Amino acid sequence: MINRYARNAAGYPAGVLSYADGLSGGDDLAGVRLSVVSADGRFVYAAAVSDDAINVFERNLETGALTYQDSIKFDSAYTLCLTPGCTVKRIQGLDGAYEPLLSPDGKFLYVSGISSDAITVFRRDPGTGGLRGLLNLPAVRQEIIDSTNLNGAYGMAMSADGKYVYATGYSSSSLVAFSRNPSTGELTAVNGGVYKAPAIAGLNGVFRVTISPDGNFLYTASFDGNSVTAFKRNPATGLLTLVDTYSHSQDGISDLESVSSVAISPDGNYLFATAFNSNAVSIFARDKQTGELAQVQTIKRNAGGQPPLGNARDVKVSPDGRMIFVTGRSDNQITAFGLANPVPQLTSLAPASAAAGSPELILTVNGNNFVEGAAVTWNGQNVPTTFVNAGEVQATVAANRLQTAGSAEIGVTNPPPLGGPASNTLSFTITSPNENPVPSLEQIAPGGTVAGDPGLTITIYGAGFIPATKALWNGVERATSYISPSALEMQVSTADLAQPGTAVITVQNPAPGGGLSNNLSFEIAGPGENPTPVIQTIAPGFVTVGATTGEVIVVLNGAGFMPESQARWNGANRPTSYIDGQTLEVVLGAADLLAAGNGGIDVINRRRAAANQMSPHL
Repeated sequence: MINRYARNAAGYPAGVLSYADGLSGGDDLAGVRLSVVSADGRFVYAAAVSDDAINVFERNLETGALTYQDSIKFDSAYTLCLTPGCTVKRIQGLDGAYEPLLSPDGKFLYVSGISSDAITVFRRDPGTGGLRGLLNLPAVRQEIIDSTNLNGAYGMAMSADGKYVYATGYSSSSLVAFSRNPSTGELTAVNGGVYKAPAIAGLNGVFRVTISPDGNFLYTASFDGNSVTAFKRNPATGLLTLVDTYSHSQDGISDLESVSSVAISPDGNYLFATAFNSNAVSIFARDKQTGELAQVQTIKRNAGGQPPLGNARDVKVSPDGRMIFVTGRSDNQITAFGLANPVPQLTSLAPASAAAGSPELILTVNGNNFVEGAAVTWNGQNVPTTFVNAGEVQATVAANRLQTAGSAEIGVTNPPPLGGPASNTLSFTITSPNENPVPSLEQIAPGGTVAGDPGLTITIYGAGFIPATKALWNGVERATSYISPSALEMQVSTADLAQPGTAVITVQNPAPGGGLSNNLSFEIAGPGENPTPVIQTIAPGFVTVGATTGEVIVVLNGAGFMPESQARWNGANRPTSYIDGQTLEVVLGAADLLAAGNGGIDVINRRRAAANQMSPHL
């Protein structure tokens, strides 16, 4: 049976499930295990290990209700015999069908088969969701049967760009890398891409696999090895390099007996692992640069049976990253856990000052770790706040707070659980009427260049600029042109750009009043490195929920874009088209646009830092 749940989309704990109904339509759901939802949210594919079948359901976008469409089973014929002596081809890879996996373009479905030691590749009709072709025969593109390296084929994961698939062989203690042909959907084993125990001890009885949102790391769950293993991934070749193995009862790690699944938060900060025989789920903090893990918490079933994590089997993370859902196989329950809110960090204010007697203003607070419900504080008192994204909140400052010259301390608090006070505060200055404002910086364009480039003009965006504002390069004044109260241009020379490194850009307003702004970094890339991208505008800046059931193309304008630039939605890669050094196009799927709120788009250039994040509103 497949059960349907309504998910609370607002309030706390957002994401809690309430049972709606169960579905047992069709004849091929015995031993149903894993399922996958198409990117547009219209179809669900469920694998049934006992019925050796893959089932197709249509999904109502408003209610979530499923309608049975079709099932394809082991030993089904997928060719006809039209000549004497020919042999009908029959599906051999669905014996013990376990995990379905969809390609990013939605044109192909991959299904692992435990008992057949196989992966079956189906061509999929994105419009109807169907897996059949001419004459209503199953549209099988390929079957890979490998009892040596895919013995007990359970888990699969695909890179976000659709170029590589990784599969586990539980009984052979193997992890296998395949390259993928995007046109045909067919897989080819990567030369040198088979990883096995005992050479890698953490792959003993490897069960499931997942890939980090940036595509740079891969993690496996080892049932027999009681461990999670981290690999660094080469996105160009698909090959893996061992980072480390994290095992039960080693190095202070606990409650990892029989690791059965792994999942990563959308922001890449956390990895979650279920442990079948520990009746537990573990939370690991994840270093996004090195891929290394540190166990920070375990939640375990107690003697009273709470929480109901008996034989914890699978873990999923909500799209907003605020909830995880864990199945307890022996308890026959799904348990939802809310993640503790992080402590916010503040980096800058815009504007950073206002003249005494000013009218009500909108104060933008930049930083990180902001969540829905975050509140800006003015000298410790909450002021009306609008959440924009994880890096920006906006506060409405009433005119009565701006009547007298002086300063106010600005902080941000996130709502319970945890969240706590801001770990730092920033000063907002209220100047006398004859004093100059305190300037503040928001972004620069370009955000970097390559060492040895000739001198260039850098545009500085912020607030509180006046004709006398001066831009500083590592604390030294440079030629500055005033454009507007929110824009300046500064000139840097060939000598300034001669060596790789990071330059600090600030601006300064003269007395009376005035002062020094916050700083921004300008990256000077070395040989073979790429510049840091900068997003300046996005279009459209908003879409209406329900106004589209298809894809939306968002145009990013900025600087430092390259053919290999990758745009991300809430930290997850999305199809990206390079237009030129100032323009990219990113495709958002219907599933990205199902709920009202704000999503963050950023851009990353290989081997360089991510661009500033901007948010379309839904």
